[in-house]
Amino acid sequence: MKLYYICDCCREIYHNEDVEGPEGAAEVRGLCPDCQSELGQEAAPALSSMRPFYH
Repeated sequence: MKLYYICDCCREIYHNEDVEGPEGAAEVRGLCPDCQSELGQEAAPALSSMRPFYH
């Protein structure tokens, strides 16, 4: 399965990865590093430590 990390602010894909699972694609919403810094938010946890949520 292909995961696409999409920024809620600028709507750009800022990361993608392949994970074990059925064929298909899923979106994971969040903020890209550029938008986080513009909004004055602290850095998000590393993408590798984030666990994808499926529904």
